[in-house]
Amino acid sequence: MELMLADALLSRCPDSAALLGAVCAGGPGEALSVERTETLRFLLQRVAGGGWRGEDEARRLAWEAALGRCFPVLLGSGSTPAEGRLRLVRAACGALRCCASLCGPVLAERLAREALESLAAGPAGRLQPEAAVELLAAVAPWLAEATLLERTVGGALTLLQQEEDEDKTLLVAGRLLPALGRNSAALGRVWKGLVFPPESAPQPVSRTLLVLSALSEAVFPAGAQQPGSGADGEAPRPLDARLSSGFWKVVQRGLTESDALCRKRARYLLKRAVDVSEKLHAECTCSPDPGNDLFPYFWPSSGHISAMPAVRAHAPPPADEANGPPPPPDPQRRAGLVVRSSGQVKGMCPLLGIKLQKFLAAFFTNVPEEEKIDGVWNAQRADSTLRMK
Repeated sequence: MELMLADALLSRCPDSAALLGAVCAGGPGEALSVERTETLRFLLQRVAGGGWRGEDEARRLAWEAALGRCFPVLLGSGSTPAEGRLRLVRAACGALRCCASLCGPVLAERLAREALESLAAGPAGRLQPEAAVELLAAVAPWLAEATLLERTVGGALTLLQQEEDEDKTLLVAGRLLPALGRNSAALGRVWKGLVFPPESAPQPVSRTLLVLSALSEAVFPAGAQQPGSGADGEAPRPLDARLSSGFWKVVQRGLTESDALCRKRARYLLKRAVDVSEKLHAECTCSPDPGNDLFPYFWPSSGHISAMPAVRAHAPPPADEANGPPPPPDPQRRAGLVVRSSGQVKGMCPLLGIKLQKFLAAFFTNVPEEEKIDGVWNAQRADSTLRMK
């Protein structure tokens, strides 16, 4: 019914001025109720889908709606009662997202500068901090200017470190940085800032895992493309988190955190990496990253993560462990752990086994003592149960 009403209204409005007048019932700059703002967003979504009065008229509508109707809503959102403010801000930013999709970088960058100036000005800014962050998240996919992208990503990463305003920080981690990561021109900057932050300003692991979980479709090779182009005109290389030492350090820290939600996000990323490796039928070995020591990693099968006592205490066993221990890896994968590579002296441990040994040693060293005890007790209890059966 809503689609039919929207299409009927669009068919009866000959131009953008008539449409805005019918929906907003007022002149440019006049305050909109949350209901009218949501209606405008819905209509703009239909217009963005194409087929209304041609592309030129659609862009004219988007420009007028963005600067004359939706942006003033954000400017006046500070006077809105707290219980309805978030709904109003998100409705306006949803409409602005549609407008940016129609008008492209010209409108998106103009709005982004307004938001960044407000964040830099603090309480004296034209926009409330929450509205500024939501606005940046709405237009982030269409930002193209390198300097503006650098400024936006840098500001978002700085906000991610703040401890005094948890709500704004979670907004940055859950909405702004994932939106920037979906911009191919900004993904590399977001990745570097999250996984390889300066030693003087490390990112909180729980928030970093939140962003990486939201960007899981972009940071693993299935359909993801590394921003920029390859050397000498080559095709862009896919971004593969599995090959980054910094990524595994973040995951390792997350697995040993006391916060259950943080551990859950780390396990989710670990499972995604395992699934991708199994799909590609390739081992996962890190290459050295700039400014970081080599952190090699290899995970043969998903059963190993539940077999580790420290993790077993927090994760339910997979279905293939219902009647016994998980099946061993297939011979091709197992061979990588026991077969020496060319040039190795007889009797030496295979390189892949050394890498796995170092990772496991580092992992168990960082597990809290109480979790080690709980994990060992659970493993012993499970072993006793199997013996009784």
